[in-house]
Amino acid sequence: MENNKNGNIVLTVLGVATLLVAIAGASFAYFTATATTTDQAVSTGVLKVSATAGAVQGANIKPVKATDIENIEEKKSNPDVVKIPIAVNTTDTTIDATFDMYMTATGLADSGSYTEGVPEDIKWELIGSDDSTLGSGTFGGSTTDLKLNTAPVSITSGTTTYDYTLLVYILDTEAVQDDLQGLTLSATVRVDAKQA
Repeated sequence: MENNKNGNIVLTVLGVATLLVAIAGASFAYFTATATTTDQAVSTGVLKVSATAGAVQGANIKPVKATDIENIEEKKSNPDVVKIPIAVNTTDTTIDATFDMYMTATGLADSGSYTEGVPEDIKWELIGSDDSTLGSGTFGGSTTDLKLNTAPVSITSGTTTYDYTLLVYILDTEAVQDDLQGLTLSATVRVDAKQA
């Protein structure tokens, strides 16, 4: 019986020792886990953007023949093409950024309510200060959030003004376009800027 007692004590001591080694080993591994990573750079900066558009009254414009406005100069000099100046200003910008311009137009009914002339006949074109075309489209379909520029415009640091002209005209389709008479078209331009 005494031999059995000594065996139980030895087994108990071995069990407790095994348990201590398991706990100490697990705890040691848990508390000594490490990981490495490359250095990460976190930077902040300033991005201030504002936009202004000139209020333009384009009263009594008539449809324009495509042959009369084949280039930007002809469009800019034609009295039946409405010219809306837009200026996008950045102030004290310190980060690389881009912006996009969107237009929402009001005053046009759904295309299905027209029988003689349709909103698709009303065209728009955004041109830069260098007379390059940055985007173009029609007022057919959705008139909410029409993206004016086809590619984001890069913003340089500092204070800069980006000048644009939005051209709006009715293209003469040589069909009756009487439903487009008397329209009052209003539009708002929104500029969305983000860090590049």
